[in-house]
Amino acid sequence: MILHCQKTGRHWPCRDMDAVSKTVRDYGLKDYWITVAGDVPPSMRETIAEALARPRHSITAGIE
Repeated sequence: MILHCQKTGRHWPCRDMDAVSKTVRDYGLKDYWITVAGDVPPSMRETIAEALARPRHSITAGIE
C-alpha cells in the first residue's frame, strides 16, 4: 500500500492499514488516498526514475 498526500504530493509506503492510520495520525493528514503497491501513479514513477538517475556521491554510492 502507498499513502498519497493530495496537498503536498508526498508518498509513504505502508505495509497495512494500521501503518496507514499511524502515518495519517502522525503527520496530521486530512486529504489523502491509498493505492496498492502495484498501482503506482505516473507522477510517483517519474519521481522514482529521477531519483535513480541522479548522480551518486562517491561515499554513498555503495550504500543505496
